[in-house]
Amino acid sequence: MAVDIESVVNLCCNEGNEWGSQRKHCNEYKFNLDNNVVPAGLHGLCLSTVEICCAKQHRIYQCTAGSVAAKSSSSCDNTADNYGTEFFKDCCEACKIGLVIGSTSPQCSTDGFSFGSPWDDIIEDCCSDIRDGDGEEILDDSKKFQVTISQI
Repeated sequence: MAVDIESVVNLCCNEGNEWGSQRKHCNEYKFNLDNNVVPAGLHGLCLSTVEICCAKQHRIYQCTAGSVAAKSSSSCDNTADNYGTEFFKDCCEACKIGLVIGSTSPQCSTDGFSFGSPWDDIIEDCCSDIRDGDGEEILDDSKKFQVTISQI
């Protein structure tokens, strides 16, 4: 009987996503790997997949929290000892860069430089947050100056 590895990886990733969404430590995953669902020879693959997908959820959560902190002019220094906190700081700083670009530049673009994924998207998203859909500034000049200064 042929094993559908894609289905196994998908199942295990869903488990990891769920575990990570609950803010549980990825390396503490406790799931009885039923040999009828995940063949014994693929348990290691499954557990690795669980950890990767769980870690992704932690990164998404921390990155979102970092962007929220930047938009509220909070510190990017997260002293909590949570899994993925390095993403909090990186995403917070990237968002602050986006806010500065949005308040001082005629357009939201990282075409001239690139930090790579996911930071370029965060920069553009945060930049767009202080502009309307037409690329026009939402804030008046005094508010733009305050936003720019508070982000540095």
